[in-house]
Amino acid sequence: MGQLLSQPLNDKLIQYKEYEKFSYCLGSMQGYRLTQEDAHSINYESNLQFQNLINDSIEPIDLKIYGIYDGHGGSQSSNYISEHLPQEIINQFKFQPIDIDNKNTSYKTIQGLLISKFKNAFLKTDYNLFKFFQQENNNNNNNSCLNSGSTAIMGIIINNKELYCLNTGDSRIITSINGIAKNLSFDHKPNHIGELIRINDAGGSVSFNRVGGILALSRAFGDFNFKLRKFRNQSIDSSFEDQILNSEETQVTVEPEIIIHKISPNDEFIILACDGIWDCFNNQDLINYIRNQLVKGLKLNEITSILLEYTLSLANQSTGIGFDNMSLIIIACQLDNESIDQWYERLKLKIEIEKGIV
Repeated sequence: MGQLLSQPLNDKLIQYKEYEKFSYCLGSMQGYRLTQEDAHSINYESNLQFQNLINDSIEPIDLKIYGIYDGHGGSQSSNYISEHLPQEIINQFKFQPIDIDNKNTSYKTIQGLLISKFKNAFLKTDYNLFKFFQQENNNNNNNSCLNSGSTAIMGIIINNKELYCLNTGDSRIITSINGIAKNLSFDHKPNHIGELIRINDAGGSVSFNRVGGILALSRAFGDFNFKLRKFRNQSIDSSFEDQILNSEETQVTVEPEIIIHKISPNDEFIILACDGIWDCFNNQDLINYIRNQLVKGLKLNEITSILLEYTLSLANQSTGIGFDNMSLIIIACQLDNESIDQWYERLKLKIEIEKGIV
């Protein structure tokens, strides 16, 4: 677990925003960790362009981008990513608008182009992160930043209809569908068979469920010690392109796994959270906890605050849970023309009927 504080820092960052669609609450707490290595980002962008294949017109595309970034080896990577990754995703549309000449192109092709843009944004941000670290190393003569890394879990809602779930690492995103948890990402652990094969194919090894016996993640931003070429002449003066391996060649890759979820009236709320939360809750338990608070009439900001305090109270030296930084975002899936107050009322009544209260 590393070094911990004797008493937790329980000051909470709570950010609650109400909108006509997809109101949300962000919550974060440092807890027992010596530093806060989590970061986050929330961006609403409605001035982007997308080509409508039905009438061949250029129409605005609406992006709602939510991200949680769980850093390790310091906060350099997570802070950098929270600032630059959402903007790089937006830039993929601003400067490289989707252009399809064939009007008969299937929607699956459009999804593929969107996925390509999202992956390009991850790869480019990781590329720029390494250049940033190179500059830091030149200024401070310190290679320690190469050990810094971060997960990234992002939910991108497109035109209020589809949710693209982008995952690199072991943070997680789920949705509550009529009170049942649906997993929208899968943790990237080195001992999972697909990741284990990929690591071995890249010349790496897994021991003690860690890449090279060191890193407990198989995908991450940063962690460049697992992404650089091994030169026989260590004094070689090489360019970035000479040093960095292609993503498919690295033991630890930044390439995200992407799952697409079509949002329906059955979706109640979406949760993004770091493993500091998931270590204490399984998917369904967290859904149940939030719904139990909703039926009491609590708002998302109140629920988030209580949830963080409860998670901190679970700290247990025997199991090791409850000592990590904690960050999560809860997104309300409001129906069309439904205010956030109406969403609260609808969910409360729905849960009361399920429990036989009314």
